[in-house]
Amino acid sequence: MKLSLRFAIIAGILGIFYGFLAGAYMGAVVWGAFWIFIFGDNPWPSWTLAAATAVMAVGFFVVFFGAIYAGYTFGKRLEAVDQALRVQKIRSFYRFCAVAVVVFVAIIAVRYIEYQRAVAFNRRVDATEKNLTLQRQVLKILSVTAKTSGSDGVEIDVTMVSALAQQCKVDLAINHFGLDFHYTQPAVVIPAGESTQKVFIPYTKLVEALNAGINHNASGRGFSAAYPCTLSITPVLTPQQKKALPERVNIYPQELTITKNVDLPLDCTLVSGAIGSCTLGSY
Repeated sequence: MKLSLRFAIIAGILGIFYGFLAGAYMGAVVWGAFWIFIFGDNPWPSWTLAAATAVMAVGFFVVFFGAIYAGYTFGKRLEAVDQALRVQKIRSFYRFCAVAVVVFVAIIAVRYIEYQRAVAFNRRVDATEKNLTLQRQVLKILSVTAKTSGSDGVEIDVTMVSALAQQCKVDLAINHFGLDFHYTQPAVVIPAGESTQKVFIPYTKLVEALNAGINHNASGRGFSAAYPCTLSITPVLTPQQKKALPERVNIYPQELTITKNVDLPLDCTLVSGAIGSCTLGSY
Protein backbone atom coordinates (compact mmCIF):
# COMPACT_ATOMS: atom_id res chain seq x y z
CA MET A 1 0.00 0.00 0.00
CA LYS A 2 1.32 3.41 -0.89
CA LEU A 3 2.39 5.66 1.96
CA SER A 4 0.00 8.39 0.83
CA LEU A 5 -3.00 6.05 1.09
CA ARG A 6 -1.81 4.45 4.35
CA PHE A 7 -1.21 7.80 6.05
CA ALA A 8 -4.51 9.17 4.73
CA ILE A 9 -6.38 6.24 6.34
CA ILE A 10 -4.55 6.56 9.67
CA ALA A 11 -4.98 10.33 9.75
CA GLY A 12 -8.64 9.91 8.81
CA ILE A 13 -9.20 7.64 11.80
CA LEU A 14 -7.65 10.27 14.06
CA GLY A 15 -9.72 12.88 12.26
CA ILE A 16 -12.90 11.05 13.23
CA PHE A 17 -11.99 11.24 16.93
CA TYR A 18 -10.84 14.85 16.89
CA GLY A 19 -13.63 15.81 14.52
CA PHE A 20 -16.17 14.77 17.12
CA LEU A 21 -14.34 16.86 19.72
CA ALA A 22 -14.15 19.89 17.44
CA GLY A 23 -17.82 19.59 16.50
CA ALA A 24 -18.87 19.23 20.13
CA TYR A 25 -16.89 22.28 21.24
CA MET A 26 -18.08 24.41 18.32
CA GLY A 27 -21.68 23.41 18.99
CA ALA A 28 -21.25 24.28 22.67
CA VAL A 29 -19.85 27.70 21.72
CA VAL A 30 -22.82 28.42 19.45
CA TRP A 31 -25.29 27.17 22.06
CA GLY A 32 -23.65 29.32 24.73
CA ALA A 33 -23.72 32.37 22.45
CA PHE A 34 -27.43 31.85 21.82
CA TRP A 35 -28.10 31.66 25.56
CA ILE A 36 -25.84 34.51 26.73
CA PHE A 37 -26.24 37.08 23.97
CA ILE A 38 -29.55 36.39 22.19
CA PHE A 39 -32.29 34.30 23.80
CA GLY A 40 -31.33 33.71 27.44
CA ASP A 41 -34.17 32.12 29.42
CA ASN A 42 -36.79 33.18 26.86
CA PRO A 43 -38.39 30.64 24.48
CA TRP A 44 -35.95 29.56 21.79
CA PRO A 45 -37.02 29.21 18.13
CA SER A 46 -36.86 25.76 16.63
CA TRP A 47 -34.12 26.68 14.15
CA THR A 48 -31.51 27.08 16.92
CA LEU A 49 -31.10 23.31 17.23
CA ALA A 50 -30.61 22.98 13.48
CA ALA A 51 -28.08 25.84 13.49
CA ALA A 52 -26.05 24.30 16.32
CA THR A 53 -26.17 20.89 14.61
CA ALA A 54 -24.98 22.42 11.33
CA VAL A 55 -22.04 24.10 13.08
CA MET A 56 -21.14 20.81 14.76
CA ALA A 57 -21.24 19.04 11.38
CA VAL A 58 -19.05 21.69 9.78
CA GLY A 59 -16.52 21.39 12.61
CA PHE A 60 -16.45 17.60 12.29
CA PHE A 61 -16.00 17.48 8.52
CA VAL A 62 -13.40 20.25 8.45
CA VAL A 63 -11.22 18.36 10.93
CA PHE A 64 -11.94 14.96 9.34
CA PHE A 65 -11.13 15.92 5.74
CA GLY A 66 -8.30 18.18 6.89
CA ALA A 67 -6.68 15.21 8.63
CA ILE A 68 -7.09 13.02 5.54
CA TYR A 69 -5.57 15.68 3.34
CA ALA A 70 -2.65 16.21 5.72
CA GLY A 71 -1.96 12.48 5.95
CA TYR A 72 -2.16 12.01 2.19
CA THR A 73 0.11 14.99 1.48
CA PHE A 74 2.68 13.87 4.06
CA GLY A 75 2.73 10.33 2.68
CA LYS A 76 2.98 11.58 -0.90
CA ARG A 77 6.05 13.62 -0.02
CA LEU A 78 7.71 10.65 1.72
CA GLU A 79 7.32 8.53 -1.41
CA ALA A 80 9.79 10.83 -3.18
CA VAL A 81 12.59 10.80 -0.55
CA ASP A 82 15.38 8.28 0.01
CA GLN A 83 14.83 5.11 2.06
CA ALA A 84 16.76 6.17 5.19
CA LEU A 85 14.92 9.47 5.58
CA ARG A 86 11.63 7.79 4.74
CA VAL A 87 12.03 5.27 7.60
CA GLN A 88 12.86 8.08 10.02
CA LYS A 89 9.82 10.13 8.97
CA ILE A 90 7.52 7.10 9.14
CA ARG A 91 8.61 6.44 12.73
CA SER A 92 8.02 10.11 13.58
CA PHE A 93 4.55 9.90 12.06
CA TYR A 94 3.64 6.84 14.14
CA ARG A 95 4.95 8.50 17.30
CA PHE A 96 2.83 11.55 16.51
CA CYS A 97 -0.22 9.31 16.06
CA ALA A 98 0.46 7.58 19.39
CA VAL A 99 0.73 10.94 21.16
CA ALA A 100 -2.50 12.09 19.49
CA VAL A 101 -4.31 8.98 20.74
CA VAL A 102 -3.01 9.50 24.30
CA VAL A 103 -4.08 13.17 24.24
CA PHE A 104 -7.52 12.20 22.96
CA VAL A 105 -7.95 9.59 25.70
CA ALA A 106 -6.78 12.13 28.31
CA ILE A 107 -9.29 14.72 27.09
CA ILE A 108 -12.13 12.18 27.21
CA ALA A 109 -11.04 11.04 30.69
CA VAL A 110 -10.95 14.61 32.03
CA ARG A 111 -14.34 15.43 30.52
CA TYR A 112 -15.79 12.22 31.99
CA ILE A 113 -14.47 13.08 35.46
CA GLU A 114 -15.95 16.60 35.18
CA TYR A 115 -19.25 15.08 34.08
CA GLN A 116 -19.32 12.72 37.05
CA ARG A 117 -18.55 15.62 39.40
CA ALA A 118 -21.39 17.64 37.88
CA VAL A 119 -23.78 14.72 38.27
CA ALA A 120 -22.76 14.27 41.92
CA PHE A 121 -23.12 18.00 42.54
CA ASN A 122 -26.61 18.07 41.01
CA ARG A 123 -27.60 15.11 43.16
CA ARG A 124 -26.43 16.96 46.27
CA VAL A 125 -28.37 20.04 45.17
CA ASP A 126 -31.52 17.98 44.62
CA ALA A 127 -31.12 16.34 48.02
CA THR A 128 -30.65 19.73 49.65
CA GLU A 129 -33.73 21.16 47.96
CA LYS A 130 -35.76 18.16 49.09
CA ASN A 131 -34.56 18.65 52.67
CA LEU A 132 -35.42 22.35 52.55
CA THR A 133 -38.83 21.51 51.11
CA LEU A 134 -39.44 19.13 53.99
CA GLN A 135 -38.36 21.84 56.40
CA ARG A 136 -40.91 24.21 54.89
CA GLN A 137 -43.61 21.58 55.18
CA VAL A 138 -43.04 20.87 58.87
CA LEU A 139 -43.97 24.46 59.83
CA LYS A 140 -47.51 25.77 59.36
CA ILE A 141 -49.33 28.89 60.54
CA LEU A 142 -52.73 28.01 61.92
CA SER A 143 -54.12 31.45 62.80
CA VAL A 144 -53.16 35.09 63.32
CA THR A 145 -55.10 37.43 65.60
CA ALA A 146 -54.45 41.01 66.67
CA LYS A 147 -55.46 42.47 70.02
CA THR A 148 -54.79 45.60 72.01
CA SER A 149 -51.85 45.47 74.38
CA GLY A 150 -52.80 48.27 76.77
CA SER A 151 -52.20 51.74 75.38
CA ASP A 152 -48.73 50.98 74.07
CA GLY A 153 -49.38 49.00 70.93
CA VAL A 154 -50.82 46.01 69.13
CA GLU A 155 -50.09 42.43 70.06
CA ILE A 156 -50.35 39.91 67.25
CA ASP A 157 -50.70 36.30 68.34
CA VAL A 158 -49.44 33.77 65.82
CA THR A 159 -50.57 30.21 66.41
CA MET A 160 -48.47 27.70 64.52
CA VAL A 161 -47.55 24.06 64.53
CA SER A 162 -44.08 22.68 63.88
CA ALA A 163 -42.97 19.09 63.52
CA LEU A 164 -39.62 19.95 65.08
CA ALA A 165 -38.05 22.64 67.22
CA GLN A 166 -36.38 25.24 65.02
CA GLN A 167 -35.21 28.81 65.10
CA CYS A 168 -37.29 31.22 63.03
CA LYS A 169 -37.38 34.89 62.11
CA VAL A 170 -40.75 36.70 62.17
CA ASP A 171 -41.49 39.61 59.83
CA LEU A 172 -44.59 41.77 59.53
CA ALA A 173 -45.15 43.95 56.45
CA ILE A 174 -47.92 46.44 55.64
CA ASN A 175 -47.82 48.12 52.25
CA HIS A 176 -51.21 49.56 51.45
CA PHE A 177 -52.70 53.00 50.76
CA GLY A 178 -49.50 54.89 51.49
CA LEU A 179 -48.58 52.88 54.57
CA ASP A 180 -45.20 51.22 54.14
CA PHE A 181 -44.39 49.46 57.41
CA HIS A 182 -41.93 46.67 58.11
CA TYR A 183 -41.20 45.08 61.44
CA THR A 184 -38.74 42.26 62.11
CA GLN A 185 -38.69 40.37 65.36
CA PRO A 186 -35.40 38.79 66.46
CA ALA A 187 -35.08 35.10 65.78
CA VAL A 188 -36.99 32.93 68.24
CA VAL A 189 -36.99 29.20 68.87
CA ILE A 190 -40.30 27.63 67.95
CA PRO A 191 -40.88 24.42 69.91
CA ALA A 192 -42.15 21.22 68.38
CA GLY A 193 -45.93 20.91 68.35
CA GLU A 194 -48.47 23.72 68.53
CA SER A 195 -47.39 27.03 70.02
CA THR A 196 -48.25 30.72 70.01
CA GLN A 197 -45.73 33.44 69.31
CA LYS A 198 -46.45 37.06 70.20
CA VAL A 199 -45.40 39.98 68.01
CA PHE A 200 -45.66 43.39 69.69
CA ILE A 201 -45.88 46.54 67.54
CA PRO A 202 -45.76 49.91 69.35
CA TYR A 203 -48.37 52.42 68.27
CA THR A 204 -45.61 55.01 67.94
CA LYS A 205 -44.01 52.99 65.12
CA LEU A 206 -47.33 52.75 63.29
CA VAL A 207 -47.94 56.50 63.66
CA GLU A 208 -44.50 57.25 62.21
CA ALA A 209 -45.15 55.00 59.23
CA LEU A 210 -48.62 56.46 58.67
CA ASN A 211 -47.38 60.05 58.80
CA ALA A 212 -44.64 59.19 56.30
CA GLY A 213 -47.18 58.00 53.76
CA ILE A 214 -50.46 59.77 54.41
CA ASN A 215 -51.62 63.03 52.85
CA HIS A 216 -50.96 65.63 55.53
CA ASN A 217 -53.71 67.86 54.15
CA ALA A 218 -56.31 65.41 55.37
CA SER A 219 -59.17 67.01 57.22
CA GLY A 220 -61.48 65.89 59.99
CA ARG A 221 -60.84 64.38 63.36
CA GLY A 222 -59.70 61.02 62.16
CA PHE A 223 -60.39 57.96 60.10
CA SER A 224 -60.58 54.19 60.33
CA ALA A 225 -59.02 51.78 57.86
CA ALA A 226 -58.18 48.11 57.64
CA TYR A 227 -54.65 47.50 56.46
CA PRO A 228 -53.81 44.06 55.04
CA CYS A 229 -50.70 42.67 56.73
CA THR A 230 -48.42 39.90 55.57
CA LEU A 231 -46.87 37.87 58.35
CA SER A 232 -43.80 35.92 57.28
CA ILE A 233 -41.94 33.23 59.21
CA THR A 234 -38.55 32.15 57.91
CA PRO A 235 -36.67 29.20 59.40
CA VAL A 236 -33.07 30.12 60.18
CA LEU A 237 -30.59 27.50 59.02
CA THR A 238 -28.33 26.20 61.75
CA PRO A 239 -24.53 26.14 61.24
CA GLN A 240 -24.77 22.37 60.73
CA GLN A 241 -27.41 22.80 58.01
CA LYS A 242 -25.38 25.50 56.27
CA LYS A 243 -22.28 23.32 56.42
CA ALA A 244 -24.20 20.46 54.80
CA LEU A 245 -25.21 22.62 51.83
CA PRO A 246 -23.36 21.94 48.55
CA GLU A 247 -20.82 24.50 47.42
CA ARG A 248 -22.08 27.31 45.17
CA VAL A 249 -25.69 26.70 46.23
CA ASN A 250 -27.53 29.94 47.03
CA ILE A 251 -30.38 29.53 49.50
CA TYR A 252 -32.54 32.63 49.54
CA PRO A 253 -34.66 33.33 52.65
CA GLN A 254 -37.85 33.65 50.61
CA GLU A 255 -37.45 30.04 49.50
CA LEU A 256 -38.03 28.91 53.10
CA THR A 257 -40.62 31.51 54.09
CA ILE A 258 -44.23 30.72 54.88
CA THR A 259 -46.73 33.58 54.97
CA LYS A 260 -50.16 34.40 56.34
CA ASN A 261 -52.33 37.42 55.56
CA VAL A 262 -54.43 39.24 58.15
CA ASP A 263 -56.24 42.58 58.25
CA LEU A 264 -55.10 45.13 60.81
CA PRO A 265 -57.89 47.67 61.52
CA LEU A 266 -56.67 50.99 62.87
CA ASP A 267 -58.59 53.98 64.28
CA CYS A 268 -56.45 57.06 63.67
CA THR A 269 -56.83 60.52 65.22
CA LEU A 270 -55.73 63.56 63.23
CA VAL A 271 -54.01 66.52 64.84
CA SER A 272 -53.28 69.55 62.60
CA GLY A 273 -53.56 67.44 59.47
CA ALA A 274 -51.22 64.74 60.75
CA ILE A 275 -51.89 61.53 62.63
CA GLY A 276 -51.47 62.12 66.33
CA SER A 277 -52.35 58.66 67.57
CA CYS A 278 -53.84 55.35 66.48
CA THR A 279 -55.44 52.39 68.21
CA LEU A 280 -56.55 48.97 67.15
CA GLY A 281 -60.03 49.06 65.64
CA SER A 282 -62.59 46.30 65.46
CA TYR A 283 -62.71 43.58 62.82
